[in-house]
Amino acid sequence: MGYRSPLSRLPESASGLTKQEYKITSADGIEVSLWRIATCSAGENSTRQPAMIYVHGGAFIFRNIDMKTVILDKFNNSLVSRLGLDPLHEAGCVLLYVSYRIATEKPFPAPAEDVYAAYKYTLTHAAELGILEDKICIMGVSAGANLAWVATHMALDRGLSGSCGLMAIYPMLDPDTTWNKHEGETRQDEKDTLRRGWDRYLSRLHGLPAEQQKYARLLLLSTKDLDRLPPTHVDVGSHDYFKEEVLRAMDMLRDANINLTAKVLEGMPHNFESGLYKLEPRNEVLQKTWDSRRLFLQKIFGLRAAQ
Repeated sequence: MGYRSPLSRLPESASGLTKQEYKITSADGIEVSLWRIATCSAGENSTRQPAMIYVHGGAFIFRNIDMKTVILDKFNNSLVSRLGLDPLHEAGCVLLYVSYRIATEKPFPAPAEDVYAAYKYTLTHAAELGILEDKICIMGVSAGANLAWVATHMALDRGLSGSCGLMAIYPMLDPDTTWNKHEGETRQDEKDTLRRGWDRYLSRLHGLPAEQQKYARLLLLSTKDLDRLPPTHVDVGSHDYFKEEVLRAMDMLRDANINLTAKVLEGMPHNFESGLYKLEPRNEVLQKTWDSRRLFLQKIFGLRAAQ
């Protein structure tokens, strides 16, 4: 049995999702794919809609989904695990999935530049994509949240209109951490993977201009950089191996006095939603997580929740 997409409340069989591929050009001239995902009813709607640019995780070195071959019902279940079974709002919205190059293909700054290129394309081709150019949120998970955050800064530094919001779900932020100081236990193989991810991602950092290098360590950004950010949602589990670095980021963002929603999810480890959604979909923390994320999106999009 499929589940309705949170992108639309209109009743459809299974997920009712459609996808369309767009080729975009990144900073080094290489083409990457940007996928437009919408419900069938949303795709047929001539009214422009809000959009989320979704940036997947994977420690900078894994690609979670091959959009060319993915079964859209499976993709929808992944989206449901992040945002919940309930739709975001009545009108629906569009999701844009960027297939950025992972660090084993091309290290920093290429992955972040790919996400920035996706945002720039979305902004400048809003009419073609059927979206509202002032209602684009960049949403990232884990390492993808890092890239979403960097792309948001790149847009501001390069004079593009800023996104209407940034959602960073348990972001991977500190290349110098040991992942030891948190509640719960981090297995050695997890530490090895995270270290390998950072090492590959930053393997060509030296020699880059200072204006690019600053994006490699978000926790070292100045208040002057941070206070330009759009409304931002950051959450992390109390048992996540990124908890300490995310708490530091939350403090920095509060000091910058931005419009911030910051949530620590009690008892939750990294990437908890998919497993918990399958085993215990009515879990109170999971429900509150969904509510918080959806409420943030509804606010920045200026939309009422579906009834």
